[in-house]
Amino acid sequence: MAEWLKKASSFDTMITPVIIKIVFWIGVIGCVIGGIGMFFNDDGVVGGLLCIFLGPLVVRVYCELIIVIFKIFRALKQIENNLSGNVPSYSSSNPGLQSTPADITNSVGDAE
Repeated sequence: MAEWLKKASSFDTMITPVIIKIVFWIGVIGCVIGGIGMFFNDDGVVGGLLCIFLGPLVVRVYCELIIVIFKIFRALKQIENNLSGNVPSYSSSNPGLQSTPADITNSVGDAE
């Protein structure tokens, strides 16, 4: 428990993907309730059916796009962990940006 809390407080572990799944189900329930409410209002049966069937689809696509961003982050963290040597680290556990190796910066001015 303490290790998870340490990772969560240093932003090395993402908790938002779990929250996204909860938001999805709340969105689906909201679409269904909204669609049923539209049946009894002036929006009619067609509007209600569209809300019931297309609403959860739109919520799903939105949530999947957000989850893809977190999967990209996870893949980048794995790549960072697999690399060794003088590779700059931009993670939250090491906020200082590392400079580029001296041989690269010296060769930039010699290009002229």
